[in-house]
Amino acid sequence: MKLFYKIYIASLFILAMLCIPLTTVLAESVQSSSTLKLESMESEALIGDQNPDTNSLNYKIYLPEGYDENRAEGYPVLYLLHGSHGSVDSWDDFWDSLDSMIENEIIEPVIAVVPATNNSYWVDSNRLGNYESAIIGDLIPNIDSDYNTIDDRKGRYLMGYSMGGYGALRYSLAYPDKFNATTLLSPAIQQGEPPSTSRAYTGGAFGDPYNADIWNSKNYPALINSYVNQPYRVPIYTVVGDDDWNHLSEKEDLPADASKYNMEVQAVKLYQALSRKNIFNTDFPKWEAVPANPGELRVVDGGHDLDVWSKGFEEGIKYMFDKGEEDPEWAPKYEVANYATENKGTITTKTLESPVLANDSTSGDTMDYQVYLPNGYSSAANTKYSVLYLLHGSWGDDSSWDDFWPILDSMIDNGDMPPVIAVAPITGNSYWVDSGTYGSVESAIIQDLVPTIERDYPTVQERKGRALVGYSMGGYGAVRYSLVYPELFGGTVLLSPAIEDGEAPITSGAVTRGSFGDPFDSDRWDELNYPNALNGYASKEFQVPMYIIAGDDDWNHLSEKEDLPDDAYKYNMEMQVVSLYERLHRKNIYNKDFEKWEEVPASPAELRIVNGGHGMDVWGYGFEEGMHYLVNNGLLLSNEGDDENPLPDEPTDDAKITIEDNEIIDLTDGSSLLINIDEIKSVVEITASQVEQLKDKKVIIHLKGLGVELRIPAENLTGEGDVQIIIKKDKDNGDALTAVYDFSITQGDKKIDSFGQPVTLIFKVADTKVSNTKDVKIYYYEEENGEWIKIGGTYKDGTVTAETDHFTNFTVFERKDQNDSEQPTDEQEDQNDSEQPTDEQKNNEDDGETGQSTGNENTDNDDGAGDKTDNELPNTASNMFNFLILGVVFLLVGLFSLIFIVRLKRVRL
Repeated sequence: MKLFYKIYIASLFILAMLCIPLTTVLAESVQSSSTLKLESMESEALIGDQNPDTNSLNYKIYLPEGYDENRAEGYPVLYLLHGSHGSVDSWDDFWDSLDSMIENEIIEPVIAVVPATNNSYWVDSNRLGNYESAIIGDLIPNIDSDYNTIDDRKGRYLMGYSMGGYGALRYSLAYPDKFNATTLLSPAIQQGEPPSTSRAYTGGAFGDPYNADIWNSKNYPALINSYVNQPYRVPIYTVVGDDDWNHLSEKEDLPADASKYNMEVQAVKLYQALSRKNIFNTDFPKWEAVPANPGELRVVDGGHDLDVWSKGFEEGIKYMFDKGEEDPEWAPKYEVANYATENKGTITTKTLESPVLANDSTSGDTMDYQVYLPNGYSSAANTKYSVLYLLHGSWGDDSSWDDFWPILDSMIDNGDMPPVIAVAPITGNSYWVDSGTYGSVESAIIQDLVPTIERDYPTVQERKGRALVGYSMGGYGAVRYSLVYPELFGGTVLLSPAIEDGEAPITSGAVTRGSFGDPFDSDRWDELNYPNALNGYASKEFQVPMYIIAGDDDWNHLSEKEDLPDDAYKYNMEMQVVSLYERLHRKNIYNKDFEKWEEVPASPAELRIVNGGHGMDVWGYGFEEGMHYLVNNGLLLSNEGDDENPLPDEPTDDAKITIEDNEIIDLTDGSSLLINIDEIKSVVEITASQVEQLKDKKVIIHLKGLGVELRIPAENLTGEGDVQIIIKKDKDNGDALTAVYDFSITQGDKKIDSFGQPVTLIFKVADTKVSNTKDVKIYYYEEENGEWIKIGGTYKDGTVTAETDHFTNFTVFERKDQNDSEQPTDEQEDQNDSEQPTDEQKNNEDDGETGQSTGNENTDNDDGAGDKTDNELPNTASNMFNFLILGVVFLLVGLFSLIFIVRLKRVRL
């Protein structure tokens, strides 16, 4: 009897012990991450339409970690609209970002809903079904009924990419009483009719065959008319890539002006229509902000893909929920403290005695100009510097570039660009052209100033050694000089350029200040304006790469009211920079033959539209990024004009840095000897006797510059003779975050290949280049296998640090570990990297949309409906469950045994 009591008690104990971990596992399975659920609902709108094949609407639900159906305050809901051939899986690539933003408290927990409507364009249609009515009339009430939502417009948000951008824009304007804010990612929109090759035209959503009246009645210009007559305002955040689909590549299938369909053009037009015009006809004071719908526009580097949409997803969410600061790449701020450095260049104001000016019709014969010489400048005969020609804006003087000099100092000191000479002519309001008011400014610069600089300074005297930078009015001059004199200049940076593709506004300085005649001569303007200059440029052999940047909040000409016509928004900066970009970079200006669907031959250029106005927030960032662009495309890294090998194999005396004996005598034991290097001086020589002193004091030799730092224990110098340490900075390598560096040490006639004590490597890496800091590591090149091998390292505060026991070529990559489960397969990489349309995509282009989706392209909307994903118990739960069953068995055996014995005992009695 006692034995069975013991069995029973033991069974209870086992059962209790097993319940504890099982409870923990069950709790973790529910609460450790967000949840995704596939659901389907019968839709009255779909049942009642003319498409008998689909009566149900499938959708995926994202529930945030810790979702509480009983929470007093409901959850906001984000409705995500996919592109063509979309499915419930189309937003799967974005869930990790949403998880992270919620976990890091950037935004509050939200519910997300991904309806699947295939190629519907999110509208009601006879061919595809009444999907718009299904979303608005059926899905939203169903979500509000089944989940703990904020069931009014303040709790609903929209986001759509490509075709989904069309739907999100339409729903925002047609149902502003239902949605609080919207994000458009490369929206497949057209202000006018769509191209005949687009899916909007061929897919049946707007009539089968296509019906222009249906399209126009549903398109956003028509919706604005009703939108302005209701009280709600839906803020709209729009993001597009500057390398989205170029419709001119479709050649004969579309008209010669097909670039008008391009995504960046349409995004700018939408922004004008909603956020720059006085669409509400509200009275406002002249010169003040024009009352308009709240909105933001970003044109960023990228195509029609996840590279643009992933970041746009995060920035759009922050905008819609008014949480967190926008990424500084998209919303830059100028802070001079960010460019602080002790190694400053020198700036001198000089006067040019100009024969050109002396012989023109004006009284002056001189031109003042500033010369910037970099820190460590050398006038040695074998030293050559590239030259930046800086063209100021209106009312220019000797302070016009004061905010830019610190950027130049910092970038040179950090090794982000080579040391350069900068020349800033001072020409007042000249518009940088020859005129009777200001003199022959253009001719004086080209014929007198450039030769003077090359006579007086050691410059790279070829076009790749000269570049142009201009802001505002200076941007006009920089464009003109680039197109008229491409044989002189290797690259150009345009910061909010004061350009016009047609007539100049009558209130502009171009008209009122005499540069184009006094009074203004429109023929002279047309003669000198860039569209005319493009004709000659296209016939020349040289191309001038241009980096173009402007702010989306630049001057709005509509604020001048009656002084300008009703369509004065056409003069706005964002309209003009996109027009220049299309003419220069998206059209076949060279009339070269090219294969259909391939890249259109054009002049190299980049376009950015960021948050900001007509000032240093935009220009400071643009100047810095423009310098990177010039280094990659125009300015030379070499001090001798060889951009294949930045430093000569045999260092010249001018490249060498020697150490004074007193510098070593003053060092204490265990201290560091700091040696600053730069693009010119990057070879350190230490005599044999100095080496012995450094070793005796256990000194760390600390080299700093060119974007890297080396900390070399002197005890590694174990040979005999003088020591030479050489740092070579080569060109950028593919997806590396820094340039490739070649480090070497020779002592006497022997090269030191390995070290007894590790050498510390520190690489500067801009935060803006980093996505995941844990994946940023230093790599060295293994020549035998031809592979980059990871050393490791830790990224913090803009630098990555690691140790090495040898010298070779080094760089920094951001790469996931090969064993990482999220590492893409080769097939996935091919899909992500390819921008070439498939045969089907070629026949079904929809306003820049190539039919690509961000998730698994499951077009069978019924597949998997009602299932749940990411909600299975982990294996540990299954194991614990098995033990639990075993414990229950023990318990039952003990219980029945106890009952049996008790009853047997009673029978015996």
